[in-house]
Amino acid sequence: MKTHIRWRADYFFRRAGFRNEVQLTLAPSPTKYYTIAFVDDPRGVTRVTRRVKRTTDPTKPPLINEEDIVVTDSFRLSLQLNFRWWLFNIRGGVIDSTAGVGIDFFPWKDYIKIRTEIFDFGNENLPRFRAYAVFNYRYFTISAGVDDILNDGTRDFFIGAGIRFTDQDLKTLLPFLPSP
Repeated sequence: MKTHIRWRADYFFRRAGFRNEVQLTLAPSPTKYYTIAFVDDPRGVTRVTRRVKRTTDPTKPPLINEEDIVVTDSFRLSLQLNFRWWLFNIRGGVIDSTAGVGIDFFPWKDYIKIRTEIFDFGNENLPRFRAYAVFNYRYFTISAGVDDILNDGTRDFFIGAGIRFTDQDLKTLLPFLPSP
């Protein structure tokens, strides 16, 4: 069983905010692994409440539609099952607290990864489709891509950086950590 811990922060230009993600990967085999991620997204969680009110006022229509849109800042959760086959990784499960699937392509070993994912099918607009590239070098990652490609009004470009460790890296640090 191998364990990977990763933190990545992406800066979104249109939203002028950071999306932070802490991810834990548990790999019982090289071809199958599980990922759990906690995400702080600048989009927040949007809840829409619609009401229809009747009125007897002759200056107004008999039915009035009201809509309340509330955006709250909360964490999102991702839980995915991954299957690696040759240069591809197919994954599915929960992406940013909604059902989704994704495909990753590894054109140059594990140094470069091109990721695509589609999720948030219950949205009023088209589902959220995200595509980005990740460059890995030792403990560091650099990423760039486009979020919400299918929706013109919310499409956004981002760049990011992160850090990652394996269980072997953490094992070498344990002797140097203070003990209680």
